[in-house]
Amino acid sequence: MAYEIERLETDVLVIGGGLAGSMAAIQARENDADVIVLEQGNTYRSGNAGSGLDHIFSYVPPVHEKVGYTKDFMKSDMLQNGLMGLGLGDRKISDHFVDVSYERILLLEKYGLNFRYDNSHLEGGFRLVPQFHSVPTSLHFEGRDIMVKLTEQMKKAGVRIINRAQVVKILTAESGEAIGAVAVDTRKEKVYVVSSKTSI
Repeated sequence: MAYEIERLETDVLVIGGGLAGSMAAIQARENDADVIVLEQGNTYRSGNAGSGLDHIFSYVPPVHEKVGYTKDFMKSDMLQNGLMGLGLGDRKISDHFVDVSYERILLLEKYGLNFRYDNSHLEGGFRLVPQFHSVPTSLHFEGRDIMVKLTEQMKKAGVRIINRAQVVKILTAESGEAIGAVAVDTRKEKVYVVSSKTSI
């Protein structure tokens, strides 16, 4: 069996076109990097968000500042989460999430997801419900087609998406730095060899 080999070069290689991979790809592209996404399935329904989401917890300044709930309070609440107590969380990542979560919400909103409702009684039209924290922080939104919207945004931004490409090897420099990947097409007799300046 002879496989066709396609060699590609890019600034940023993103392995996996789920929620995190798609957001990383869009942001890299918006910063003028050439970007390729290798996705083993299809980015339209990839990853844990593939079937949709309807809430995400976030620090929402227009709402939380009004009631005196600060970012520091939310960071403290995050530490009380059961997984953090079991040592399964990372304090730096958790704190960073609190610091940037609202910015990410605004980006998702910019990409076409609805977070605001006319019948909300909260500032900005948000809907917040209690879940993990001492005050309501779970932000309800219309995210059934989140991956559809992000895929369309990637295409609009000029990200090169290669679906049905199962990564089988990470290419590394002598220093150990990732400099690309090898992927096998799951539907055709084809192999992709991607060289990159940065791999995610």
